[in-house]
Amino acid sequence: MSERWVRAEARRDTKSRERAMSDSRMSFEQYWVLFVRAHVNPLARRTRFAATSASVACAAAGVLSRRGSLLVLAAALAWVPNWVARQMLEGAVVGVPANVPYAVLASLKLCEMSLLGTFDAEIQRVLAIDEQKPMNAPGGDPTVPPPNMVTDHTLH
Repeated sequence: MSERWVRAEARRDTKSRERAMSDSRMSFEQYWVLFVRAHVNPLARRTRFAATSASVACAAAGVLSRRGSLLVLAAALAWVPNWVARQMLEGAVVGVPANVPYAVLASLKLCEMSLLGTFDAEIQRVLAIDEQKPMNAPGGDPTVPPPNMVTDHTLH
């Protein structure tokens, strides 16, 4: 195989994953599995917890003081530290699709579970799901499209 063909296949695979990940019909549970996988590293979790906590505090201060600039700062506090941490930890690998409402809910859920001490158990649960299901099975990895006639040459 030529190197050019391998690069083209890698780009094609990346684009199909991006399309699957950007599917607006993704449920929160599917999003949560991706989110938990992206936060297996303790430093990523700590960064998300600190950024979310600072963002909530800043947003509350913005609402109470009626200063819109604090609301903008709250959004930046929620996003920038996590983006920088992901660049440093994962080398710019995108692991979670951009879905703002789900990202907010997942960040708040991560903070709650971190405070309760249950997030490590959630990581184990998600990793156990990954081991039990084939990647392209229904309910498996939502970033991998299920098999179809084009990929496995059978009629479904």
